[in-house]
Amino acid sequence: MGSCRTPDKGIGEDGVNLFRGGHRVDTLQEVALRSKLQNLLQQHRDLDIAILSLEETGTGDQLQLRRLKKMKLELKDTIQQIGTMLIPDIIA
Repeated sequence: MGSCRTPDKGIGEDGVNLFRGGHRVDTLQEVALRSKLQNLLQQHRDLDIAILSLEETGTGDQLQLRRLKKMKLELKDTIQQIGTMLIPDIIA
């Protein structure tokens, strides 16, 4: 399966560490993560525009606004997690 994370070591079946923060992300995984990150950032911007538009017009119902804001927060969390994986370890 190649990129599965084993529960105790954080190492895929191919022996390559999957995450930074003490582990290495290989080049293909980094490219995939960067692509996903760009996609998520675009979705986050789109949600921001939709939320602002609904708030400005006053026509959006509150339930819809809450759902969009929750989706935006979930995207932000995922963006931060991927960003953390892509930041190289710095030895202080």
